[in-house]
Amino acid sequence: RGSSSSRNWILVLDGLSRLESLKVRNIAPLEIKFPLYLKKLTLSCTRMPWTEISTIGELSSLEVLKLRHEAFVGEKWEMKAGEFLNLRFLELSSLGLRSWTAASDNFSRLEKLVLHQCGKLKQVPSCLGECSNLEMIKLKRCCKAAVTSVKQIQQEQMDAGNDDLKVILEDNWDFPIELTLLITCGNCEPIHVSS
Repeated sequence: RGSSSSRNWILVLDGLSRLESLKVRNIAPLEIKFPLYLKKLTLSCTRMPWTEISTIGELSSLEVLKLRHEAFVGEKWEMKAGEFLNLRFLELSSLGLRSWTAASDNFSRLEKLVLHQCGKLKQVPSCLGECSNLEMIKLKRCCKAAVTSVKQIQQEQMDAGNDDLKVILEDNWDFPIELTLLITCGNCEPIHVSS
């Protein structure tokens, strides 16, 4: 169906009430009406704006969310109160996210957080330090600023008596990835390209 919004099409799946697991890949631009009782959702290359993530956050049965390679585009994710109340596992991979804010009620049941190749993300929400169910945080190929924020969360968890929080750090670096290329062609002026 056509849509009056900036999205060209609507994929209507909310009538599939028994569907518990869904993977959507390479479908953009598209607005998606998700099944209400979905428990597991993986999105990849859907290029939705972060403003549309609230429709996913309202899925009351959602326990596993994996957002991979440009599932959402933009640099800022502001979680709203009352979203993702039953989420147990969250993976963010290859997203251009720079800023992510949340409240502790967003993660009241979160057990595992995985961040992979989110090199622009400078800080993991500090409210994770208040999440009593948190078992594991894994950062792979993220910047040291994000690593520092995770270490602060780990310390807060230890101060609260959760010595079992496992923090896994792999291939992280001292600075956010900012790639600058100098391109020259013949007699042209140099062109600076930054990511």
